[in-house]
Amino acid sequence: MAGDVEPQALTRLLDRKDPRTGDALPRPAGRGPTVPGFDLMFSVPKSASMLFGLGGEREQAAVLRAQRTAVAEAMRYLNDHACLVRRGDGGHIIERGGGLIGAAFEHRTSRAGDPQIHTHVLVANLAKRDDGLWAALDGRAIYHEAKAAGHVHEATFRRELARELGVEWGCVHNGIAEVDGITEEQRAAFSRRSSEIDAYLEEHGLLGPEARQIAAVRTRHAKDYDVTPAELAPEWRTRAASLGLDRDAISKVLDRNEFRALGADTKQSIARDLLGPYGLTLQASSFDRRDVVCAFASAAQHGVTRGEIETFVDAFLRDTRVLPLVGPRAEGYVTDAYPVDSVLSQAARRVIWL
Repeated sequence: MAGDVEPQALTRLLDRKDPRTGDALPRPAGRGPTVPGFDLMFSVPKSASMLFGLGGEREQAAVLRAQRTAVAEAMRYLNDHACLVRRGDGGHIIERGGGLIGAAFEHRTSRAGDPQIHTHVLVANLAKRDDGLWAALDGRAIYHEAKAAGHVHEATFRRELARELGVEWGCVHNGIAEVDGITEEQRAAFSRRSSEIDAYLEEHGLLGPEARQIAAVRTRHAKDYDVTPAELAPEWRTRAASLGLDRDAISKVLDRNEFRALGADTKQSIARDLLGPYGLTLQASSFDRRDVVCAFASAAQHGVTRGEIETFVDAFLRDTRVLPLVGPRAEGYVTDAYPVDSVLSQAARRVIWL
């Protein structure tokens, strides 16, 4: 993966050129890909963006470091689990690719002018095969692993910010938690872009994630890239102070506890909960590896590393109470080559035997 690149890297990737050097990348073998790449977006929780926008140099640097680490770990997860290419007549055989190629673009404000740290990663739709030729990615793997990668990002970010700033985190919902001590009302005041989308949905009587995406497009304003966070900060601080979130209030959010990594006892407790009647099979009859990734990442309220997630999941799936429903050749896309029809549908589904 390529990071910290100039904006022209976006154009280079779309033109199938190396995002750093501009050199032409080899054309994929066989029929070319139908899309040039995939745009992945990783955003930090609103409360953390507010710490960046309202805090001093320490807070700003910590949030950016945590985001860069979290994005890198999420992309390593995708590289390990979703870098698949096709070969054979009609692309009916899937195998591992040699690695994702991409460029990261870091943004610090929303289109509504609020603090919002988020990173777009443009992944080129090609990777090198074992035989040295280049081929298009199997995009289904990217889409199917995207949610798990998002949970890896969030869990890594929580850990890094807790380690650097001593913050505590609230409850995790859909993989995301907010910094404890920054209220919902305060967050809403710095979520004007979300409020615009909500207003559009209400006006048109729309519901659901697809409708929200449509609303986001139709209410999108042209972003003013000439305005910097430093220029917006005075207004941010005035707005925050009116909500009781001045510098003294922010300082009370920080350095609450000395950071402690997730202990073995806590991991065992999480495993017991996931194996229990209110765990992975509470609302589903079976689950796969991605479900365990998301569940463990969410259970780690104050964060965890990608390595810890991978180790936990591997051990969890080896537990004698976890029964596989599909043979090992479909296991998590890790076989060297297998028929495309066996991928993603029921791959590596499991149940829990109580």
